[in-house]
Amino acid sequence: MSKPVLKRSVKVKDISYGRHISIVTPDKFWVSDWNNLTLTDNSGETLKKVTDKAATGGVHAVSNNGKLTYIDTKGDIKIQTNSKTMVIFRRKASFRPTCLHRCASSGDILLGMRFLKNNTYTGIVFRCDRNEEKIIPIRSDQKSKILFGDPKYLAKNCNGDTIISDYTFNAVVVVDSRGTYRFSYIGPPSGSGLRQRLQPEGICTDALSHILVVDTLTDTVQMIDKDGHFLSFLLTKPGRIHELYGLAYDHKTHLLYVGHGSSECTDIVSVYRYIDRQNYILTDT
Repeated sequence: MSKPVLKRSVKVKDISYGRHISIVTPDKFWVSDWNNLTLTDNSGETLKKVTDKAATGGVHAVSNNGKLTYIDTKGDIKIQTNSKTMVIFRRKASFRPTCLHRCASSGDILLGMRFLKNNTYTGIVFRCDRNEEKIIPIRSDQKSKILFGDPKYLAKNCNGDTIISDYTFNAVVVVDSRGTYRFSYIGPPSGSGLRQRLQPEGICTDALSHILVVDTLTDTVQMIDKDGHFLSFLLTKPGRIHELYGLAYDHKTHLLYVGHGSSECTDIVSVYRYIDRQNYILTDT
């Protein structure tokens, strides 16, 4: 790997900061803040807009054929095509969807939810197919310890692991393809130069199975390996940028998209390259 090189910055219209990013093609991506969700190109022009997006973290994703999947304000899951929008999952009783991720190989949806029990939020993650059959419910580890309370972002790694960014426990939680708990990352080790506590936002994985997470306490993008070992601070308040939020890695172009606010509140998405071409590997997340 090399030091991240800024390839371009995009001044997105109708968005105040880049909370979450879903890449459609190398020249188009969906980006959202708290209230808005827009399809934009590399010039920042708004190509399409969604007005009923849920106000939370990673609530949208894109399938292999470019269709947008998102959680709406009611907690239903919708797919948007060129001609229409249809509901594919209905919110269930006290369960509130908080985030989702589309699996590239199967088209299945990883869906993060929370529910209130005894005045405490508990999180759960389902892997769902189009028939609404729930596969691998993930709620606790082998010792029945609750893993997360409020999942806000989801990602899939090249080795089949599911990665969850959780607000309640301030951790990145990782489970394997069977739903078995592997580890939790709660911040860099002592001696790293920054505080150990973590307040995670956006997450993604790259072509080398690294896990990348935004820490809003330190405005850094931290990199760990697939087994949870801290590797580096990939980005540390780059340039005039502050308030880092969303992350997305394009496995076709091997570029990292970073959503943020800036001192002038204009540049919303920055695009970086940090993996040398000879290190590219085929991935399927």
